[in-house]
Amino acid sequence: MCGGEDLRFARRSLNGVVCIGAMHARRGVVSACVQLRRAQTRLVVEVLAPDVQRTMRLVLLALLLGCSQTPTPRSASVEETIWYERPLPLVVDAIALPSGETLRYGRIVPDECEQPGACPVLIALPGGAQNENLMEESLRPWAQSLHDHQWIVLSPIADDALFFEGGERLLPPFLDRMAERYLTSDGRFLLFGVSNGGLSAFRIATLEPERFRGVVVAPGFARTDDQARLRALRETPVVLFVGERDRWLQPTEVTYRSLREAGVPTTLRILPNRGHNLATLPWADLHAALLGENDD
Repeated sequence: MCGGEDLRFARRSLNGVVCIGAMHARRGVVSACVQLRRAQTRLVVEVLAPDVQRTMRLVLLALLLGCSQTPTPRSASVEETIWYERPLPLVVDAIALPSGETLRYGRIVPDECEQPGACPVLIALPGGAQNENLMEESLRPWAQSLHDHQWIVLSPIADDALFFEGGERLLPPFLDRMAERYLTSDGRFLLFGVSNGGLSAFRIATLEPERFRGVVVAPGFARTDDQARLRALRETPVVLFVGERDRWLQPTEVTYRSLREAGVPTTLRILPNRGHNLATLPWADLHAALLGENDD
């Protein structure tokens, strides 16, 4: 797996620890990032030298990068920096719904945003199983930027049914409670969904369009049951991000055409050489979409 001049990214799961590494062999720069899920922190190791002195360090880096390298002379010099990324500005809370059920959710609320209407409010629907871990992973790439730019983020957790397979019935009372706490009387939410969260976004947006002033999915599309309700979004701008290599590209393009035909202001962004995981979507692009700054 290690060969040629550039080894760009390697991923490997080792006993529940996800390792992400990158190396540029020409400059002898090795970077390995170990995300420790239980501690919710990230350990970053950078080796800035053409050679590595100790064989054990080589072995460790090889495991992290999912590759092997030939040992180098023991006379090599090594400079290392190890630090922990600050934890996500995220807490998990829960509310009791009128039905007697409890809905857990992640929230990011900057200090400046405690008063209703002080900051825009983003409802972020997570991907995958939509559990607590996936909620954190879905927010991780942009959480700090959202916090620093004074966004309130509320991300429901599906402890039972997914939010497009029955769990969406819990969202209206949840939104009622969050509106009382964070919105003014005429305020509306922005809606963001990642993967299965994108599917969920179309479900709740077409059922409750009056609650949202914009929808952004990365990626996501309208399932068959939701296609017939897309006209309800005529006053709601929609932005679709999808990778060029994602198997969801075709249904996303179908959704885009259906939205345009229904008179919905819609922007489609096909990201070159990207697959399904859009965690590397730049904050500037996401922020522009959330703010409604697009050129379509």
